[in-house]
Amino acid sequence: MSLDDFKAYEATFHLLSSKNNADRLNDAIEELRSEHQVK
Repeated sequence: MSLDDFKAYEATFHLLSSKNNADRLNDAIEELRSEHQVK
C-alpha cells in the first residue's frame, strides 16, 4: 500500500469514526445523488 493510499484510508476512517459524522456524510451523498438524477 502506498503512503498516499494509507493517508486516504486514514482520513476516511477518521471521517466515519463517529456515527454523527457518518450520518451527515451519507445524507450529503444522498442529496448529491438525487440532484444529479434525470428528471
